[in-house]
Amino acid sequence: MTDHIDDLAIQRGQVRYESCTVRELFVELRRRNPTQAFAVLRALLDVDKGLRLRLAAPGYIGDDEIIHHGDVSAALVKAERAGEIDSAEATIRKNPIRRRDIDHIETIYGDEVPLHDLWILRTELESACRAIGMQEIPWPETEDSAAYAVHLRREKLLVEQDRISALPATTAGDEKLKQARLNEIEKKIKALEVGGTKDISAQERATLLRTIGALALTIVAQQKGNKFGTADKPSISQIAQAVAETIKDREGRAPHGLGDTALRTRIADGLKLLRS
Repeated sequence: MTDHIDDLAIQRGQVRYESCTVRELFVELRRRNPTQAFAVLRALLDVDKGLRLRLAAPGYIGDDEIIHHGDVSAALVKAERAGEIDSAEATIRKNPIRRRDIDHIETIYGDEVPLHDLWILRTELESACRAIGMQEIPWPETEDSAAYAVHLRREKLLVEQDRISALPATTAGDEKLKQARLNEIEKKIKALEVGGTKDISAQERATLLRTIGALALTIVAQQKGNKFGTADKPSISQIAQAVAETIKDREGRAPHGLGDTALRTRIADGLKLLRS
């Protein structure tokens, strides 16, 4: 459930909510307007618009290293000429550097850093979009950033809930209005929960079950020391146990297991559905 995401998931979600890579932004721009993606990116990266590229995501080594605009422009020209933002020629020349990303994967660059691998702050992108007259911010939403946005909304609702609960009600009418407002907030909080009380059709349920089953079987097959042979068909309880162990091992930072908190949570919730 979104309201029970752990501290690590919140930290990762915050990073993905506040920043994105150049490649992620470009993919979103191309999705919205396939023929103008480079033109829009070039306009956003104009030196006067305040959108700066950083070596790393916020809170990670290199996040304070701003890439010079001239270097960015030169790399962007090469990417546009190649027709792809992740062109091998579109690089920024730097001294040899070591960087650790949000997945704690360490990358050691020589004297060049790929343009598409640089980072953008959401606040700066919003300002740049306003500067060129864009009404809608082309933010590349991810599961992590979406989960964090829900987390923020829920936290605000909880603060409001506490504030209203502390208000004195001197009359029966005041108490009625207060309770009505608290009920409204409670409904909004419940609506933010993943899954919630949303009804799904039989077809959607069947698709969900097949998807979860396929994911679970894949995880079982990838487990080190897998006890299931290729001809075996694990039961639901065996699959559930294997996935539960994978999730537990991941929390303990074992070398195997799932790498995405949102996916782990959804599989865990899905397995409950499988057992129901």
